[in-house]
Amino acid sequence: MENWSQNSEQEVILNHFKDFKGRFLDVGAFTGKQLSNTWALSQSGWSGVCIEPSPSAFVGLMQNYKGNSNVILVNAAMSYNGAGLIDFADSLGDAVSTTSVTHEELWNKVRSFQHIYVNTITIREILRVFGEHYDFISLDVEGTNIEMLKTFPLELMNPSLICVEHEGRFQEVLEYCKGYEEIYRNGENIILKK
Repeated sequence: MENWSQNSEQEVILNHFKDFKGRFLDVGAFTGKQLSNTWALSQSGWSGVCIEPSPSAFVGLMQNYKGNSNVILVNAAMSYNGAGLIDFADSLGDAVSTTSVTHEELWNKVRSFQHIYVNTITIREILRVFGEHYDFISLDVEGTNIEMLKTFPLELMNPSLICVEHEGRFQEVLEYCKGYEEIYRNGENIILKK
């Protein structure tokens, strides 16, 4: 099977779930296929919700999931401090678009950004509209992952596996995710199981 994730995340995820068919939440889904921790799950019969704020990446997300009614697509940015409009630095088809000024400054020397305003949503709105339970959560929002994670009511959502882009702050991830243990870590992501 082709690997769609950034590193070996897909292998760890598939080994954890084996033949189980569940439901995922992919926050920062990009095109849904490229650099994806959920594409292989969707292709094996999982359902889920993909959230992506970048208009250019969202076009790819729509194309990749065309005809798949099991996956809901949301064109908005996740927010950890309330819904509304936010300044979004779109990297025009690259995977480093962000709402974080610090993250944009980090990439600004090698990427070009177009500033646009996008609508934001909170995790509570996602849970209210699309349901509370997710077996797997993938969180990759370029620069605000830890702040975002800390708004997720994990006891309510009850995922058995979580993958977070840790930004070097994996200790904060471990401290927030009580009842979970680390099973994989690389330079970008940490995966925890319940």
